[in-house]
Amino acid sequence: MNAEAFGKAVLVLGGGRTRADAKIDPAVGISDLVQVGEDVHPGDVLFRYHANDPERLTQAKELLDSAITLADSEVLPPNLVHQVMMPEDLPPSQR
Repeated sequence: MNAEAFGKAVLVLGGGRTRADAKIDPAVGISDLVQVGEDVHPGDVLFRYHANDPERLTQAKELLDSAITLADSEVLPPNLVHQVMMPEDLPPSQR
């Protein structure tokens, strides 16, 4: 799953800012996204677009055409936590 492509698609839809003064449209975005390693079958929804502008929707679809890769065998989700650091693990200057 290409998370960067999803982020760019939300931005194109109007759900993010390219400038600090830009408006965000709270009605647009992507929802119901399948998780890495989730079992899917033909016809299953992998994610849903929410858009207010057909042209922006077309641009977002182009970004996401290859954002998800399907596999025939089981895919394990990535380990999201690589290390837990406690204050005592840090150098004194960073505590």
